[in-house]
This record gives sequence, C-alpha cells and structure tokens, in this order.
Amino acid sequence: MSLNKGFTLVEILLPALIIGIIAGTALPSYSRFIQKAENTKIILQLDSLGKELQAYQYERGLYPKDLKPGQSPSGINQWPTDSAVYDYEHWGVGDGACSVVVTYYGQDKIRQSPIHINYGQAGSISQDYGDDIAKVVSVYPCNHPVGSISS
Repeated sequence: MSLNKGFTLVEILLPALIIGIIAGTALPSYSRFIQKAENTKIILQLDSLGKELQAYQYERGLYPKDLKPGQSPSGINQWPTDSAVYDYEHWGVGDGACSVVVTYYGQDKIRQSPIHINYGQAGSISQDYGDDIAKVVSVYPCNHPVGSISS
C-alpha cells in the first residue's frame, strides 16, 4: 500500500500544457478583435468630426484653415481631447482640387500617411498607411496649389 497521495509531474504538466496551447491560439484572435473594435470607434469619431466640419462649411461658406496635428479647428466643439493625435487637414491636392481630411495617427502617434494627396472621394476611409486612419470630409474644386490652405 502506497502512502503517496500527490500528483505526478505528468499530471501537473499536462493540464498546464493544454491551457498554454488554448491561450496561445486564442490571444491573437482576441487582440485582432480588440483592434477592430478600436478602429470602429475611431472611424465613428472621424465621421462625427466630418459632419461637424461640413456644418461649419455650410454655415460659413468655407472650411477652417489647415492646422498642425493635435490642434482643434476653431468652431469645432467635438475635437478629441484624449492622448491620441488627430489631425485636421485642408490642402490643395493638384488638378484643380482641394481636400479636407481628418486623420488619426494610430496608437504609435506617428504619421505614416502621405500629405497633400487626394485620398479619394468624400466619405471614403483610408487605412492603407500603417495604423493611420484618414476620413475624407470633402474634395472640392479650387485653384489652390498643392500644399496647406492656411488662410
């Protein structure tokens, strides 16, 4: 008759191994889910800012001038105040067009998207540059050269 009533090393390691395998396969899926949810929140924030900028343009007849990243355009009340970097951009993109874009610089807070380009038609979302997300608010005809519209 054995007095040993404990677990063997194999009995202890096997459940730990199974838990490790399950966690190792579930964690990447969970991380992608969290990132997708965060991106959806940011896109909704960009949509809200775009609507507020369109209302500004409707009331005043023009969009605010281009600003440095993180600065809130005057007259825009819903500008995010969290630690993320949002950028309001109003620029000439060439070919007789000007573009109004709101960009989120991503979790790294570093701009990876190019400037002074046409990201597409109004309402489109660009996620083609690192973790940046850009929302095109408006593309309209203008005679401004390529570059920021600061007045």
